[in-house]
Amino acid sequence: MSSARFKLSAPKYRKLLEEVSERDWFCCVICGEPHQTPHHIDKRSSGGGDYIENIISLCVFPNDCHGKVERGEIEIPGTELERVGYYSKNQKRL
Repeated sequence: MSSARFKLSAPKYRKLLEEVSERDWFCCVICGEPHQTPHHIDKRSSGGGDYIENIISLCVFPNDCHGKVERGEIEIPGTELERVGYYSKNQKRL
């Protein structure tokens, strides 16, 4: 998908976030804790769009994976395919 900014209306964005949550099994993709916030891989402020491949679920508590990604302390697995493989191996089941 292009890196050109693509922003959805509020109702469509909420639906997209529901789809992201389901795809990520309602867990943080890094640690497997129940997620609390969506994270744009390519930030909206840098032109990243609102599409499913650009958004992942990250926790804020207890492990603060969102903060660690923002601070550059941990990285998100690279490609969508790598992320899918990473999710399968590392997710905790609720």
